Amino acid sequence: MKDYIESGIKELFDTNKNVIVMESPKMELGDYCVQCSNLRDNNYKNPIQIADYIKDNFDDKDNLFSDIKVVGPYVNFYLNYDRFTKNVILEIEDKQKKYGSFNQGAGKSLLIEHTSINPNA
Repeated sequence: MKDYIESGIKELFDTNKNVIVMESPKMELGDYCVQCSNLRDNNYKNPIQIADYIKDNFDDKDNLFSDIKVVGPYVNFYLNYDRFTKNVILEIEDKQKKYGSFNQGAGKSLLIEHTSINPNA
């Protein structure tokens, strides 16, 4: 979801600037938020103006958000839970037993250490 928001904002501003998408600290502020001050440039200097522009022009082509709101220099994204849940169920049905698996670290070793109060344990 974070990648979806990030790519949508980068496309909107035609930029490669770092877009930081965070999980909102409070549920009433949405599910994800973007702080807009790092998106300032010659055309948009005010973070609140940037936030308003994102709210009005973000292309939610997959209808994943029920609402997008501006609070100060932040844009808050509220998930469309019906759509999100449907997408997850479809992905589970498609991948079946492979759902949730990935190949990160394939062919590499992993060291897991365990500490104990008792050094003889």
